[in-house]
Parts: sequence; structure tokens; C-alpha cells
Amino acid sequence: MFLRLFLLLIAAVYLLFGGLLMFDVSFFSTLYNLVDGETLSYYLASRTGVLFISLGLGALFAIWKPSHQRGIIIMLLLASFLLFVGDIVAITKGYVNLGAVIPEMLFLILNWVVLIRWFPQDEKKVAVLKANIEPVRQIDVINEQEKSVLIANKPSSQTNV
Repeated sequence: MFLRLFLLLIAAVYLLFGGLLMFDVSFFSTLYNLVDGETLSYYLASRTGVLFISLGLGALFAIWKPSHQRGIIIMLLLASFLLFVGDIVAITKGYVNLGAVIPEMLFLILNWVVLIRWFPQDEKKVAVLKANIEPVRQIDVINEQEKSVLIANKPSSQTNV
């Protein structure tokens, strides 16, 4: 349930920022203290808006059955990582101020933590893995008992001096 709520939050943020990038680039100029750009900058901003909207729609699609949509969740993880790297590059090159992108970077880190921690598992496969691990543990216990019996029955002539 928590994963679905968080995917809804991710979808809302990506759809909001995607729409703003497509239709109101001046909002980002004031948010990040940037100078208004030229036509190419607006074109690239609208393309980025389309990508954000596709990520938001992917997050909405993954809400339906997260265990069947692992690929979309991995895509969201990868996108969060690459956006974080892009923020670091922009900061190091002096394109934006650190204070302007801190909230975005914290949101991206929160994405990683939540999506990795609550990554959907296939319950059937987890049950099979747990069932296969238990006999192995029992065999290890039996082997340890056999070793202790062999050591106890070891003749004294074979002991190393």
C-alpha cells in the first residue's frame, strides 16, 4: 500500500513539473534563478517536459499492480539516478545554485530509498526460495553433527604432534 501511495506522489510531481516545463518555462527561470533563454532552450524544456510526463504516466501505470510492473519501477529508479547526476553536473559547472536544487535532490534520494526498500516481490518466488533455503540449513546442521562425531571418534594415532 505504501509503495502505491508513493508511486502516486511520484506521478503527481512528474506530471506537475512536466506540464510546467511544457507550458510555462518562465516558472523554472524564477525557481532556479536562471536567465530566460532562447528558442532552443524552450524547445529542450518542452522535450524534457514530455519525458517527465511519460515518467509520471509510467508511475500511474505501476500503481495498478506494482508486482507486475517491476520494469517501470526500475525505469523510475534509473531516471531518478540520472536526474541526480545531472543536478550534480549542473552544480559543478555553475549552471544552478546548490540551494535551488537541494529540494529536488532530496526528492530524488527519497525516490531511491522508497523504491528500493519496497521493491515489489513475487510472493510465489519468495515462498519457493524460502522453502529451498530451509532444507539447506538442515543439511548444514547434519554435516556439522557428522563432523563432530568424526572428530570425537578419531583415533589418537592420527593426531598431529
